[in-house]
Amino acid sequence: MTFAFFVQVFVNGLMLGLTYVLIALGFSLIYGIMRLLNFAHGEFYMLGAFATYLLCERLGLNYFTGLILSMVIIAALGILVYRFFFRPFRDQHDPSLVIALGIARLIGGRAL
Repeated sequence: MTFAFFVQVFVNGLMLGLTYVLIALGFSLIYGIMRLLNFAHGEFYMLGAFATYLLCERLGLNYFTGLILSMVIIAALGILVYRFFFRPFRDQHDPSLVIALGIARLIGGRAL
């Protein structure tokens, strides 16, 4: 094993671990503040990555511009989903769980 290979494996592991930490912090913040288990959380991460890809590759934007623009787009989508689907059932856990699972299935199914 060469040193360059070791460094590459270390950096890849560090980036994957930091991605898991970011997702776990998102789950923790959403549940801690809103008392909502959002099972569509991972699908929104996927939509953000796909939006970044589309903005950069298809529209030819700079990577950082596409990244910031995709964050704004996905944040607006998250706000719309919250306002129209989760807010009417704010204090009821069972409908919120079913809605979150339905949104997760919808987004995940459309991604195929």
